[in-house]
Amino acid sequence: MSVKAADELGLKPGIEVGYRAGDQPNNALSLNVLHPGEMAGTSGTSGVLYGIVDQPIYDRKGLTNTFSHVNYTPDANRFGLLLCLNGAGIQYSWLNQEMGRASHTYNDMERMAATVPVGAEGVSILPFGNGAERMFHNQTLRAHLLGLQFNRHRRAHLYRAALEGVAFSFVHGARLLQQLGLTIDIIRVPQDNMFQSAIFCQTISTLLDCQIDIVPTTGAIGAARASGVAVGFYEDVEEALQSVKPNGTFHPNPQTTSYNQAYQAWQDRLHNFLYPTNGEGSSLEIKDKETSELRAHLEKKQKEVARQSLLLHTKDDLIRESISIMVEAEKGELDKNTFRKLRLKLEDNLHSLDNWATYVKI
Repeated sequence: MSVKAADELGLKPGIEVGYRAGDQPNNALSLNVLHPGEMAGTSGTSGVLYGIVDQPIYDRKGLTNTFSHVNYTPDANRFGLLLCLNGAGIQYSWLNQEMGRASHTYNDMERMAATVPVGAEGVSILPFGNGAERMFHNQTLRAHLLGLQFNRHRRAHLYRAALEGVAFSFVHGARLLQQLGLTIDIIRVPQDNMFQSAIFCQTISTLLDCQIDIVPTTGAIGAARASGVAVGFYEDVEEALQSVKPNGTFHPNPQTTSYNQAYQAWQDRLHNFLYPTNGEGSSLEIKDKETSELRAHLEKKQKEVARQSLLLHTKDDLIRESISIMVEAEKGELDKNTFRKLRLKLEDNLHSLDNWATYVKI
């Protein structure tokens, strides 16, 4: 440790720094997420998915980050693939403050939401009201409440839709990671924030078809255990984490139909905001139309260039041949009949030019 760092921390200079890591790699270590197929999740104000792979995956779209994980070695490649969801728990806390008015605890909200079926009977919430979302190419989508019917839906529907909206955004993000090559066999999460909700956990577990373990630990405890490995208190990270056990587990609900239908409805509404139609079709359809128009315009120009090139070459040939005949005429070697043949040849070639021009325009 440097003199400056030691002075600011009130420690002795020269102390060996045995472990250091960013917040999400450290959170993953605290949850015993070390190997491919394992993923750590958090859902506070924002949300994070952090999965382990054995190769340095590079996301060309820039929607994710890849880190050398805390247990990386040259002999055992371990990389952490991270995706951030900016709008997560902040949406649910806003709903609690503005609609619950402090009269409902989060446990009250959970009980009320549990009285509503999966899909909140048609209500959907897009929870992206916390700024730009990187997984949507930094678009600022804002939060949206959709499908509300005043004679049908109650506060409980909004609570359920809010939980599902954040859960659906986690599923959407996880599937982006899977497209990059990440496998998800198990997700381990700390016992706090939105993962205290059974509705939230069950929704993610069912849609991703994976187990979710709720682990009573924190990143600070994980860092302390890793430091114990550095000083030799533990032989390795596996030994340091062998006592880390979940105190709750969620398995996929075998009745997946309602979950898939609700997620698809949410996805369709998200798609409408990502690709607004404005009465002219989706933005993808509009781009396809523009591309087709540009291609047709390019082909037209290419034909015009080919036509002009053909005309120039043909005219050059006519001029050369005419000059050659005129040279012979100057020498007195051509008679009147030869000039007549030259005139006919020029007329024939001019007619041919018209035919070629017509052909190129077809």
